[in-house]
Amino acid sequence: SYERLQPASMAGYWANWGYDHRGVTTRIPDDRGALSRIEFRMPDCAANPYTAVATVLQAAKLGIENNYELPDAETQDCLESQSTDRHVPDNLGMALEALNADKALCEAVWITIQPLRNKNGKDISPTQQTGNLTNISSIFKLSDVKSSEHKWC
Repeated sequence: SYERLQPASMAGYWANWGYDHRGVTTRIPDDRGALSRIEFRMPDCAANPYTAVATVLQAAKLGIENNYELPDAETQDCLESQSTDRHVPDNLGMALEALNADKALCEAVWITIQPLRNKNGKDISPTQQTGNLTNISSIFKLSDVKSSEHKWC
């Protein structure tokens, strides 16, 4: 859930990276070699793993191709202090707006963001969206979904 992405949550809130550091979004193990791995800690179990991996790989590729500057590795605790002020947007609507603004990434992973609409068909602005799942009924009119169209797990 997007609600877990909060300061001091140890869930990938800050735009930072570090070596074997539990408070960063992208973690690199201390033991590195030819078979080293990168741990990206932002997605949760609700994310489509294929889309999440493709997006991270495309973002890394865009960073290399465009010579984006990599900040220094995080050394602070990320609970009370961190070396960046960049973080995820405050709610899911603002996150979708930020993703939609990143045309290069959206094009690379073939993402098209459609505006969220309430049950009356009116667009919901990102400032009206709280990211709280208790408001889901105001965004989707669940009675409009025919059970034969979807298989629920």
